[in-house]
Parts: sequence; C-alpha cells; structure tokens
Amino acid sequence: MQTLRYLPTLLALLCLFSGCKTYKVRKSLDKKLVKNEKLKHNFSGLAVYDATSEKMIYEHNAERYFIPASNTKIYTFYTALNSLGDSVPGIEYIIQNDTLTFWATGAPDLLNTYFEKDYDRVFEFLKSRKEVLVFAERPYEDPASGYGWAWDDYSSYYSAERSAFPIYGNVVHFEKDSGSALLTVIPSLMGDSLVLGKPGKYPYVKRKRFANQFQYYFADSDAYNNEIPMITDSRLAIDLLKDTLQKEIGFTQFDSTLLTFPVKTIYSIPTDTLLLRMMRPSDNFLAEQTIILSSHVRLGKLTTGEMIQFALDSLLPDLPDRPRWVDGSGLSRYNLFTPRNTVHVFHKLYHQLEENRLFNMLAAGGESGTLKYWYGAEKPYIFGKTGTLSNNHSVSGYLKTKSGKTLIFSFMHNNYMVYSSAIKREMEKIFVYLRDHY
Repeated sequence: MQTLRYLPTLLALLCLFSGCKTYKVRKSLDKKLVKNEKLKHNFSGLAVYDATSEKMIYEHNAERYFIPASNTKIYTFYTALNSLGDSVPGIEYIIQNDTLTFWATGAPDLLNTYFEKDYDRVFEFLKSRKEVLVFAERPYEDPASGYGWAWDDYSSYYSAERSAFPIYGNVVHFEKDSGSALLTVIPSLMGDSLVLGKPGKYPYVKRKRFANQFQYYFADSDAYNNEIPMITDSRLAIDLLKDTLQKEIGFTQFDSTLLTFPVKTIYSIPTDTLLLRMMRPSDNFLAEQTIILSSHVRLGKLTTGEMIQFALDSLLPDLPDRPRWVDGSGLSRYNLFTPRNTVHVFHKLYHQLEENRLFNMLAAGGESGTLKYWYGAEKPYIFGKTGTLSNNHSVSGYLKTKSGKTLIFSFMHNNYMVYSSAIKREMEKIFVYLRDHY
C-alpha cells in the first residue's frame, strides 16, 4: 500500500523523463538536419516513428511531397504481399482433348537468368507436355514504358520494357571473356540481330531506338558483360519460347469461353524470392511486372493503372496523404509521396510480417543490396529501401537502436546539386545518432 501512494509520482517522473528524452532527440535532429549547412540548398524531409512506443518522435517536412524514385517499390512490395499468395502464378491453362491452351499472368521469371534453374517450373511444364501447345494472348494496353520514364534510357538494363508475357527478363544478355573472340548472346535467337559497328574507345553493344537491331564492337582482348532491353510483345515472346523449347506453339486471342473449362495454374517461384530480388538490388523490371501480376490476381486483368488505383482505395485507404503513384518501380518523376506515408506503410508491414522475414527481403546497411556500401556496422542496424534518380535520393526502413528499440523512418531529399555521397554522409550522422542515443 505504501508503494501505491507514490505510484502516480513515479509515473509522472517516468513520463517527464521520456518526454525530455524525446525533446532532446528533436533538438539534436534539428541541428543535424534543419540547421545543417551542407543540406541547406536541397529539399529534405524526415519522419521517425518509434515502433516500440507507437509514437512519431520526429517530423521535418514529413507531410511534404517528394519524388521517391525507387522508394516507390515499398508500395509495390506492400501491394504484392497483400495480393499474391506464397508462390507466383506463372501461367494458367486449360486442356481440351489433345490441345493445351495457356495464357500469361504477367509473371516475370520465365527463363529469367536471375532466378535459379530449379525455379523454371513453367518452362519444364511446357517442355514435358505431349499436347499441342497454344498460347492465348490476353488483352493488355499498358505502354511498354511507364508514364514519365526517361526516353533515352531505352537501352539501359534498368529500363526494361513492361509486357504481358515477359521472357528472359525482357533483356538480351551479352557476355564475352577477355582473350576470346566468342560473344555469348542470351537468348541465342537475338544473335541474328547483331551487326559489326565502328571501333570505339571501349567495347560496346548498342540497340537501335525502335528495333531489335544491335551494333557491336570488341577487340579480342576486351571483356564485356551487359544486359540491354529488347523491344518485346507476345509474338516475339512466343518465338523465343519456341526456339528454346524446340517445340511448336500456336497463337490465338484470349476468349472468355476458355474460362468455361477447368482452369489450372502452374506456380513458379516463391513470392518472397521475387520480392527479395525486387527490393534488395532494386530491380525495376520485377517491380513493374509485380504490379501487373498483382492485377491478374486481384482484378483478373493485366493493368498497372487500375491495380495502383485498387491498392490506394482498398489496400492503403488510410495513408495520411493521398499520393501520386504512377508506376511500380519509381522510374517516373511523376510519382509523389510524403515521408510520413512511407513510414505508415512500413509500420503496417512491421505488424504484418515476422521481423526476420521482413528484414531478410530488405537491403541491410553495410551488408546487402543497395545499402551494401553504406551505413555499415559490426552488426547491421539499418534495414530498408533506397531510391535514387539524378538530384533525388531517399532511404526508408527500420533502424535498430542500441537500447533495443525499433525505429521506422523515411528520409527523403530532392533537388540537390552535389554528389549523392555527400547527402549520404550527412544522413549517416543522423542514423548513428539515433542508433546510439535513442
């Protein structure tokens, strides 16, 4: 009973101490961010949320809109986790007498060299079938490139085209060893589109803007390894699949009457495998196809725009600020998100997934993915997603403090005129402070 007399006083002192600590953190962060001379010319925003106490402990421009770059993938990640099951539906099919008719789901892993051969279940399934194979092309109206993508990135690996039926990751892989005259081309059928170009300072392969024609030049001593997007559609995808399968495949248009027969699904890779590859190295192609794949599952059609609208209306209706979200990857500068929006999504994920599973699919500071060379420590304390376009850089995710707390943060920078490394160094000072003092 004597202890109970002093309980209100003890609780008040505890709250006062906690409030003083938060106030001290805010003052320190203001000094390191708002009054930072090295950041004064760019537009910065930071939101930090204490997942242990369930409170926002710091906000600076947290309600302002920023171009998120690949932080957009955080929203694609959340959408996929709440749309796809444990495994990716690779194709759907029906059997009528001696004919197997199959159609695409938007799945991005067919003959994609980034995934283990053991996961090529769709290819192995089609290879093993004795029926006549027929591909049914589904309606698909998305442009090959997203709204607001840079047109002159067409030949860069990170700007692979979106499509209903991707194959080989929608890129052509060129590889040559030093001292060898042999150039390996995957898929091999695209080797017929190579022409010798003029000598250059460096070895190169260049694609024509509007055609799958590749110009190259190498000396025997040159080594080369690159992926270049191909212009693709369902017809080309089937031609490439036929060449690899060494089997004939018929072609028809999808008709709803096909759905009157029992529809079966061939599942390919685990969903977590897809999302890990999308998030850690920040694969734009996988992000775009993940939205299309989610649309197949949720809406029964292949559409980026409608799936994003569905995600905003039905999966994320409680975002603090209505974003502008136009693609799955963040290549578009039309995307606009606020730091507190991204904290909100990561907060939902934190309560939805077991921590080890969640953190495993994210880049880890000093250890993996796009954070491998930044924010390192003896034990990783930053787990998250970067986003970078010229003059724009963001990092959002989770920060583990030395006191055992988990902080959820979104740190966004737009419109700077220095190298991104200078921005990262200032961010690291703030991350280290939070880790050591909160």
